[in-house]
Amino acid sequence: RRMVVAAAKDLRVLIIKLADRLHNMQTLYAKRRPKQIKIARETEVIYAKLADRLGIWRIKWEMEDLAFRYLEPEAYFEIERRVAKTRDERMAEIDAAVGRIRKALGEEGVEAEVYGRPKHLYSIYNKMRRQGIDFDEIYDLEAIRIITDTVWHCYKALYIVHSLWPHQPEHFADYISNPKANGYRSIHTKVVVPGHGPMEIQIRTADMHRQAEYGVAAHWRYKDEGGVDETFAHKLTMLRKLFDMARESGPVSLPDQDGKSAEEVEEFLQEVQSSLWDEEVFVFSPKGEVIDLPKGATVVDFAYRIHTEIGHTCIGARVNRRMVPLDFQLHNGDQVEIIRQRNTGPSRDWLKFVQTAAARNRIRQYFRQKERDTLIERGQQALEQEAERQRVDLKELYRRDRELPAAHRRRHHDQPVEELLTRVARRRSYNTDDDLLTAIGDGVISAEGVVRQMVLDIEEASRAAGLARPLEPEPSDVIDEPRREASASIQGITNLMMRRSKCCLPLPGDEIVGYITRGAGIAIHRVDCANVRHLKEKEADRVVPLNWEQTEHMLYDVPIEIRANDRIGLLRDLTQLMSDVGVNILKINTISPRLHKAGTDHLATIRMSLELVDRTQLEQLIRRMPPLGVVKVTLRGQVFLDSEKGTRGRAARRAGSRRRTPSGD
Repeated sequence: RRMVVAAAKDLRVLIIKLADRLHNMQTLYAKRRPKQIKIARETEVIYAKLADRLGIWRIKWEMEDLAFRYLEPEAYFEIERRVAKTRDERMAEIDAAVGRIRKALGEEGVEAEVYGRPKHLYSIYNKMRRQGIDFDEIYDLEAIRIITDTVWHCYKALYIVHSLWPHQPEHFADYISNPKANGYRSIHTKVVVPGHGPMEIQIRTADMHRQAEYGVAAHWRYKDEGGVDETFAHKLTMLRKLFDMARESGPVSLPDQDGKSAEEVEEFLQEVQSSLWDEEVFVFSPKGEVIDLPKGATVVDFAYRIHTEIGHTCIGARVNRRMVPLDFQLHNGDQVEIIRQRNTGPSRDWLKFVQTAAARNRIRQYFRQKERDTLIERGQQALEQEAERQRVDLKELYRRDRELPAAHRRRHHDQPVEELLTRVARRRSYNTDDDLLTAIGDGVISAEGVVRQMVLDIEEASRAAGLARPLEPEPSDVIDEPRREASASIQGITNLMMRRSKCCLPLPGDEIVGYITRGAGIAIHRVDCANVRHLKEKEADRVVPLNWEQTEHMLYDVPIEIRANDRIGLLRDLTQLMSDVGVNILKINTISPRLHKAGTDHLATIRMSLELVDRTQLEQLIRRMPPLGVVKVTLRGQVFLDSEKGTRGRAARRAGSRRRTPSGD
């Protein structure tokens, strides 16, 4: 497209060339079909785009419609039929609406320029294809623009328009109070005109209109796909001003609005001509395709212009069949071949020499994504570690989530079904579970709260669906030991998912029964567990007999509380006993009073978490404790040793005896 323009010696040649091409398109019916397709494709790709960039809208839309007619005849005539009105008829309806708006604005004292245009057929087709929508879903077949003098009058005009016709709130956008990123400001609304249908209306001030036409928010810049070359945008802004100047004052004989003479206008034209095209180079791909790049562009810029993946995997290049470094600057006519290596990536050093914004953005995006992947992995690890610390089985949570009815896997009744982690992410205002894991990995939020919320979500959904476990409402009621799971069988049936209940913590050697939970396998209880009595009363059919299986190297966590006569060396003797019996200590905590009175008994409280093999090992451990001064052992909700009662009884009797002895005896 730019090469065609660069070939022109005078910018006025462009206008002649565009007019000539439009005339060719208007008489294209006389050509053979292959010629029609060739000329129409060239017009669509080159000339219509050029007219669009230059702001010559009338030539642009007529070229596009004519090219559309010959390139896609079936779609063209179908849309034309469905529009069911000629352009003149639609313009007449717009004129009627414009007249009514002008009258209403005048009555309210709002000075404004009001005009409209119908949407041309190619634009309708392009929107249907780009957004994947049907003709009936396009609401802006016609558009009206209102240009006022102040922002206040913009909002007053909006009120007047909404009082004339009912509006569609879902199609309202206020870009005056919330400008677009590129600075575009305007009010967009859609009203329903009786007998006509939806009509788009844009309201802006004259300054906003000039900004949209000449500044960073020009129509082609926010409507076209892809990025924008800022230098080229600036040059086209100058060119558009030149065309406006020519329309208003003539090319050579009249001064422009700033009082410049005809000679100055010609000098300005020559300056635009030289600065518009001199800063580009045109190079060739191995297939002979012409690639335009800014002056000073390197082979890396060329690689990213072809495809992002080619840029990422570029390790070298041949220019004119000669090996060159990656920072080699290209010149007009160079033939460039990129050498790639898979499973490689760009270097941050490339940012020092690439010239195009597209290359810089894609290199930065690559490293942002790489850092994000690392944070996601770190967040997943933190989540799994926290779940293990809280004794929560994530796989079990996900399995229970998948078994929930669809209605209970939605955040709201009108929301789609979502996975457990996604629901938790959305509740914490993150779009995806990857965003949530990134935040965990980056330390923005803690994994502890996320795990608790996942558990809470499952429990609430299970209760709502009638799947809650009656006596084990929280995951903390069951010890989750993925490395040391309980192993039992039902009448010889093995390989069942089982869990030791925390309420009684059964060990091999205990008489046990199983409770069939809803969605969490079988919970193992001791026969004498208090909860078992309630279960047999309410759901006897879910209580089944169990037998321990013979297993090797299976360890079970058991919390234990020991009360013993405090003395120096007590903790050392207890840990030595654990070692002698072969018991591993996972955690330990002691509470000891001060030894401030010699000869007085002091009881220390020691809480431990032990790894035991079976009940026999536990009983052996308890039998060897009394000689060490242990007076009470409590574990699994049971008191296994209690000589403290006897000690307290003897002390009470001695105290009573002293009270009965007369003073002085």
